[in-house]
Amino acid sequence: MALSVRIQQPPLPRYAISAPTLFNYLDTPHATLRGPWAWPSLLGTPVLRTDEDEPYLRFTRTGTGAAGITINAAALDIPAGSFDFRIWTRAVQGTQIGCAIGFRLGTSQAAGDQHLGATFSAAPGAWVERVATLTVTARTDWTFVLKLGDGPAGSVVDVKLGSIMPTGQAPIFGDTLEPLDSTDYYYWEGASNGSKSIKAQRTLTNVPGPVYDVDNVTTYSITENATPLSPVDTSGGATTVSFGIQEFDGSLLLAGGEATLLEDGRAIVQGRLDTPSSDGNTLSITSMSIISRLNVIRQVEPFAGSLDGYIQLLLASVGVDRPITSDIGIAERPIVAHGFKDNVLTRVKEFCSSQGVELSDKGDAVFLRQPRTRTVDVASLGQLSTSSDASQLAQSIQLVNYNSRYLENALIYPAAEYDDTSGTMTAAGWTFAAPILVVDSGSVATYEVPIIGSLVSVEQPVCVKEVGPFDGAAGSVYTVIGQGTVTDGAESIETLDPNEWTSRGGSVTVRVGDNYDTIVITITSGDNERLYAPFAIAMNAGAGTYYSSLRVRGTGVIDFKEKLTYETGSTDDNATTVVAATIDTPYVQSKEQADRVAAETVPIYSMLRVGLTGTFRNSQLEPGDIAGARFRHGDAVYRVTSAASSEGGVGFSAAADTTTDDFDEVWSAQTFDDFDAVWQHRTFEQFGAAPLATS
Repeated sequence: MALSVRIQQPPLPRYAISAPTLFNYLDTPHATLRGPWAWPSLLGTPVLRTDEDEPYLRFTRTGTGAAGITINAAALDIPAGSFDFRIWTRAVQGTQIGCAIGFRLGTSQAAGDQHLGATFSAAPGAWVERVATLTVTARTDWTFVLKLGDGPAGSVVDVKLGSIMPTGQAPIFGDTLEPLDSTDYYYWEGASNGSKSIKAQRTLTNVPGPVYDVDNVTTYSITENATPLSPVDTSGGATTVSFGIQEFDGSLLLAGGEATLLEDGRAIVQGRLDTPSSDGNTLSITSMSIISRLNVIRQVEPFAGSLDGYIQLLLASVGVDRPITSDIGIAERPIVAHGFKDNVLTRVKEFCSSQGVELSDKGDAVFLRQPRTRTVDVASLGQLSTSSDASQLAQSIQLVNYNSRYLENALIYPAAEYDDTSGTMTAAGWTFAAPILVVDSGSVATYEVPIIGSLVSVEQPVCVKEVGPFDGAAGSVYTVIGQGTVTDGAESIETLDPNEWTSRGGSVTVRVGDNYDTIVITITSGDNERLYAPFAIAMNAGAGTYYSSLRVRGTGVIDFKEKLTYETGSTDDNATTVVAATIDTPYVQSKEQADRVAAETVPIYSMLRVGLTGTFRNSQLEPGDIAGARFRHGDAVYRVTSAASSEGGVGFSAAADTTTDDFDEVWSAQTFDDFDAVWQHRTFEQFGAAPLATS
């Protein structure tokens, strides 16, 4: 890896982005196993390979005959004009004949709805760029088609990277990384690899500080950490870059700037500089990536919107302004989130692990991606050491499902109550336990009441003559009674006239608490008649009984909590702990989400925890992509939790990460008897160490 460093002194550059100048109309240009790329059973079950710079699909024919690979079926929005339809193919074994690329109308098989270029044959060899120039009429339901005319059963063909560009234009992609000095700017219209790719121009809008370009990097180390996949895992954090350069005049003045580690002009890692040190010859510098800026306390309001919009909000709360690139299915995922005053980095890790999303601040952007989508080349594994631990085994975990909803004008007082022992909740509304709030003559009384949720606003209550005990009311209302305390049961207590109460300065006001999860109720008695004091916010129910009459409505995130228990499969024979942990994070907001979090957490407490440390001579991945990548070693799959790249290779730590899908891939063609033949005389701990063993 040939590296250089660019150090930008404050103020940092700020850019304005122009209107789009060019589009790639193929919404999902990169090969993927997900829905936008589709194929018939005749091409077998493809494998998504990531052992080259660009991911590709490898197909193995199960039989002869024509087979069509389609992309974005009935979903391509293309204007009228002449376009180059492009895709890369490589025959690995066997020749494919009668092939063509182009487009068709929706899912139609009618000959008149097929628009294909000239046919070609694909003989075994290197990658070949296939291009067909075709005229398109404007529609929103076109389908990209690669037709493989015929080929022998067992033949193998690879396919990758498509585009639909105006004729003569080179293909562009939303995740293209340009040198920092370039005025070109690429982004996705929506989700990454799930929307049009756009090219625009960027223009400086300020006068940045001086820039130092340093080519004499003598040593470097880039340490990255994977996003945890369970909220009980508190690991993960910023990428740390340490590098040495030959000292030069003024080099000790670089502290406080922003360092960008570059490979061939492309940003690999970007972050703030710590104070450099020198031994008189080499200047040693440490830089923390932009995620490190999240390690501060900030106050963030409740949120309702898209997943990438929430990440953008959290970054903005600490002054980070970076483009976000999201995998398809992530960016537009609707979410609601509680407001908080807390450590932002802690919240980001909780949120990502609850959503099943990896976050990487690779280069000068932030990437949100599905976990378990990258693999490491195991051919370069070396210097391995193994550790194992069974001390964490437990029989169950508990998980609080917040069942959050963003509601407008919802009844929030009398407040809902949650019983942590039973794991059940009583919704907001009147109960016999609802307290009666009181204020004395000439006084102001304040009550702060917890709300099970996170509020944006409240509707101010209006004094009325009557409120029924179960009256939710259309708005926020209350009544006032006077002359003695309600607990004395005085027969002379009467409801005050609302006009008299308010005209003499009486009021009840409500505001959202500082952390969004309380309401602050303020009762002012004004100069209302002392003989009526103390004043109670209540109604007379007769027979000397009274009930609270304050009803408050608000807007925000409202929770309907429940506690769920998930068995780990461990018994008291191998696990003395009954309940390992209770996961209580407001980012778990549905039963489906709770099940997903449980699926990531249960293995921590149900199986022997096996870890690996070692090296990769060549991981085939860039820094920023290594942490979170997976590989199979022996009879288990591991996920890299941290990686340190240097001029000598990559040192890593990894944790066992064998999933049900991994298990099914090995055992799907076998029977229960086959499994029992291998495992019936082995222990649970042995299975945890080698779950994919077949002998």
